[in-house]
Amino acid sequence: MDINALYDRWIPFVIENFTLVMFVLALIFFVFERLIQKIRRVEGGYVALFRWIALFPLAATGFYVFTMQIFFQEMVAKGMGAEVSIFQFDAAAAFLTLGILGLCSFCSSYGFRFATTLAATTILWINSAYYLNMLSLDPNFQMVNVNSWVWLNFLTPLVMWICIGRMNSDACNSAPKHKPAAEE
Repeated sequence: MDINALYDRWIPFVIENFTLVMFVLALIFFVFERLIQKIRRVEGGYVALFRWIALFPLAATGFYVFTMQIFFQEMVAKGMGAEVSIFQFDAAAAFLTLGILGLCSFCSSYGFRFATTLAATTILWINSAYYLNMLSLDPNFQMVNVNSWVWLNFLTPLVMWICIGRMNSDACNSAPKHKPAAEE
């Protein structure tokens, strides 16, 4: 297979589905960490899942969207079927905030993770609702964001809420608890 043909197919896929790629990457890192935790007999699966979701689909995507909205305004606007707008700066600021919160949530307290999840839910769910509403009003609405972006803008905070609900605030603020070795 021609390497250029491979690049021509995968690079646009990654750019158009960046959140999906980051979500899958987070799940891969989570599975790897859980395997290590099982070997070491350490608890904390929901904390681990939250950390990787906060780092990749939230933080990395936040920084990516910020960069695209600030430095590639024309390309983003064209992909959405719109003109360059001053509101792209507002979107960039919101996603930069999510990027910073996601990065800081990787190793933080339960309360900070809760606040990050609340902020992510607010921004991402409103964003998804807006795009789905635009699509319902104008079925010909050209929009790159109707692909995996919209659905992962909904799924990412949902997974974060599930993790928050299953985390024990005491377990999040203390060292990992080791399971006792089985006696033979």
